[in-house]
Amino acid sequence: MDDPKANKVSVRLSNEDLKRFEAYAEKHGLSKADTLRKAVEELLKRDK
Repeated sequence: MDDPKANKVSVRLSNEDLKRFEAYAEKHGLSKADTLRKAVEELLKRDK
């Protein structure tokens, strides 16, 4: 693999934020991990 995903990150969310996060993932057919990766990628793109 060119880019193994060996690093693990944990985060604490409020109940409301978790519900919104899970609803977003489900709506877009993404896993929670893929949703987080997409969010990080978008934030980093904006910071260029």
